[in-house]
Amino acid sequence: MVGNVPLKGQALQEDALVTTSVEFDYGSRLTFRAEIDADPAVARATVFYRIVGSETTRTAEAAVSLDGPQIALVEEDLRQTAIPPFSQVTYWWQVDFVDGTSTTTVPTPFDYNDNRFDWQSLHSGTVTAHWVVGDARFGQSVLDIAHRAQDLLERNLLPSGLPALNVYVYPSSGELQSGMQLAGYPWVAGHAEPSLGVVLLSAAPGPEGLLELERALPHELTHVLLYQRMKESYLNLPPWLNEGLATLAEGAPDPGFRVALEEAARTGDFLPLITLCAPFPSSGTAARLAYAESASIVQYLRDVYGSGSISALLDAYQEGSTTCSGGIQRVLGRSPDQLEAEWIRLAFHGSEPLEVVRPLLPWLLLLLPILILAFVLAVLPLRRREKDGLS
Repeated sequence: MVGNVPLKGQALQEDALVTTSVEFDYGSRLTFRAEIDADPAVARATVFYRIVGSETTRTAEAAVSLDGPQIALVEEDLRQTAIPPFSQVTYWWQVDFVDGTSTTTVPTPFDYNDNRFDWQSLHSGTVTAHWVVGDARFGQSVLDIAHRAQDLLERNLLPSGLPALNVYVYPSSGELQSGMQLAGYPWVAGHAEPSLGVVLLSAAPGPEGLLELERALPHELTHVLLYQRMKESYLNLPPWLNEGLATLAEGAPDPGFRVALEEAARTGDFLPLITLCAPFPSSGTAARLAYAESASIVQYLRDVYGSGSISALLDAYQEGSTTCSGGIQRVLGRSPDQLEAEWIRLAFHGSEPLEVVRPLLPWLLLLLPILILAFVLAVLPLRRREKDGLS
């Protein structure tokens, strides 16, 4: 794949034609080729390319063969210059001639897919499922899971109107890992490129594979929908809130998370909340605890402060004018250390009545005058009627 299928761009110079093509070996080599049919000799040829959604344009000057057809060739080492998997790339050429004239080709897109595999595809609504092993029933199951997850997430804080989503399901975790490593990513069990609307997962056809997708696909889809809500402010979102929401969206909770939390509660070795403002460890016990704590804290906020607290936090970080700690202080009136202590106390050390209502005391105090007034207004007419009856 891609093969040498020309992607043509008509030269701006009337008597010149530049025919371009691109081919790549995923994670290894990317080759741009331009055949230049023009009377002036080529002095220099430069290829420009940009990943769709990125603000950075990469450039490379070509080696030009002048024997026979004028051919410009650029070969990029993708082990040194990684491209996000399954992204779309746009490229164009500028050709300068020895007589001082130049021409630029029309920008042309191509899809940078993992062409080590023959992908099958099935489309429904805004979602396209891609898979390698299995028949159309498996692809339809992937679509069904994606639509159910979308419906659930859109009813819970996140925006409706999912943009185009492409879900790629590798046949095994090993093949997914190799694809990620070739693209320059560390070990991952699943991956989302939110700005591209791309989710990468692994599952074999069959009940066990579908069960894994029921858990993993909503997790990754949450990241895509959070990006849709926050756009360029997505990078301001603290990992504990981002991953906490995604972990809670999973169809079935990971039992290992509960074990990790219980062990931390027994030993007192919780990860400080402030450390969860930074990227999580990529693997191991610390990574499991980071995800487990984040999900538990987000669930605690929903239970005690209501879903509005999550929306308010997302709004605060979307404005981009606050830090991780600042967003917590602004919305909840607590420092990360105070919130962490409150969560640990109520979630793991009993639920005495006073401790349960303590976080709600400011709101209860605000409501107290209203409750007193309501009581007075209800009692006074009864007193008057009793007095009138006695007289």
